[in-house]
Amino acid sequence: MSNNKYNNELRKLIGKKSSILLYADAYMSSGRQEEAKSLFLDAAMKEEQIVKMLGTDGRHEDAIVNLVSAASCYMKAEQYGKAKDLLDEALDRPITEAWRQEVLKLKEKCLHGNLV
Repeated sequence: MSNNKYNNELRKLIGKKSSILLYADAYMSSGRQEEAKSLFLDAAMKEEQIVKMLGTDGRHEDAIVNLVSAASCYMKAEQYGKAKDLLDEALDRPITEAWRQEVLKLKEKCLHGNLV
């Protein structure tokens, strides 16, 4: 796949994910939790696709951001086991100490099954 086509595919995927997250947040705000959870799952899966694409492209720092975002989406969908696995994966990668502390805080929330 040409680099330009690859970048366009990545941009489209990021756009879809962003749109899904907007709808998920809107549904959650309007009390439609089940629909929101379904959308958060969809967004999480797209985030994981983005992580793979960024990793393949050598953009490892960007990939970590999307990895943590995927974990957050799984948490919002109450899929805490999957979220924990992704956070562990982020912690296994080379990240700054500040980022590590943020990921550890999110993991603590995940282990307690909440987003408070």
